[in-house]
Amino acid sequence: MKGELETMSKQTFTLGDLAGKVTGGNLAAMAKLINDTGIHPRLNENEPDPGALVTRRTVIELLAMRADDRVGRVLGDLLGEG
Repeated sequence: MKGELETMSKQTFTLGDLAGKVTGGNLAAMAKLINDTGIHPRLNENEPDPGALVTRRTVIELLAMRADDRVGRVLGDLLGEG
């Protein structure tokens, strides 16, 4: 329960952590998914930084965009909303 509450209140995620859960560790693919939300500044898709911070809001936006597929389900679980 405690870990679940910590995840629900987490305000930022690293690109590396998200990639490990969503894209099987593929940083470039995860950066592209995040960039598809329209964030500014965009993440570098060619040389992604695994330590780049991604806000909870951006993760929620990606979840909304991909709600009907595996990416959305994984993000929903990650956010405690799935």
